[in-house]
Amino acid sequence: LLDDPTYTKALQRRASSNEQLNTWTSLSDAHKDYTTLLTLLPASSPQRSQITQSLRTLPSRIETAKKKETEEMVGKLKDLGNTVLGKFGLSTDNFQFTPNGQGGYSMNFVR
Repeated sequence: LLDDPTYTKALQRRASSNEQLNTWTSLSDAHKDYTTLLTLLPASSPQRSQITQSLRTLPSRIETAKKKETEEMVGKLKDLGNTVLGKFGLSTDNFQFTPNGQGGYSMNFVR
């Protein structure tokens, strides 16, 4: 693809492989590749129906993978914070963050 970005067979294989990885970034990359393939393939191509089917299902799969990875990241950060705060007898649950309306957050300590 570096030599010929319009090589449809390689684009199809990369998109299919990215779809199988099932991560947020790989599914997003698969969506881009499938969109590119639709512009490159002729209207009579038999692959178009499979590609359009994949493009219909990918947005919900991308959103699901995004939520899953975000929750996992937040959980790991919370565990790290609890590890550090635990030495002082505190927990991340002792802190309450509320939006301040200016794009930031205000932090309150709760016992």
